[in-house]
Amino acid sequence: KRFPISDITYRVRDTALAALMAADSAHFTVRPGDPLAEVSLERESERLARHFRNNGYWGFSKNYFFFYADTSTVRDTASLIMAIENYTRNESEESAREHRKYKIGNVALIPQPGMHVRQNFLHNLNQLTPGEPYSEERINRTYDRFASIPLFSSVNMMLRENEADSTAVDCRILLQQARLQSVKVNLEGSFNSTGL
Repeated sequence: KRFPISDITYRVRDTALAALMAADSAHFTVRPGDPLAEVSLERESERLARHFRNNGYWGFSKNYFFFYADTSTVRDTASLIMAIENYTRNESEESAREHRKYKIGNVALIPQPGMHVRQNFLHNLNQLTPGEPYSEERINRTYDRFASIPLFSSVNMMLRENEADSTAVDCRILLQQARLQSVKVNLEGSFNSTGL
């Protein structure tokens, strides 16, 4: 049986997250009148988690979202509660920890040893500036810029929390050089029914 959503209540204890979520309300994909569907709720939690990661919340996952639906109070409808907790669906309440906003910490561009490339060229490709708010979108854009250069065979971005500043994320960009010239040898053979 399909249950249309009669109303949606948002329960977000973290005031900074609540404000960020309210500012994005025009983009909500689950609205009153829509049928209650797990796929829609998962898609919305993924979209909002990405929105939070693009606004400083490094490591924020869709698993912080909890959904509660009441289908018994008003017949044939669902009253939905969307909650953001300080623990994931796989954890207990004892594991709760405060959500934190992060900034970009140290950015290290590390070419493969022996690779000759101008530092100025690498800095022009980089889109990350220490001190600016963390943004997954900017991280991905930086990766795409490096990966699009044929000079590099692989680009590896490593993110980790800064040891001295727990609100900063350090980024190491490891670059492997591509072989620009190669020699290929092909050997072809054929035979026919006469054995030649």
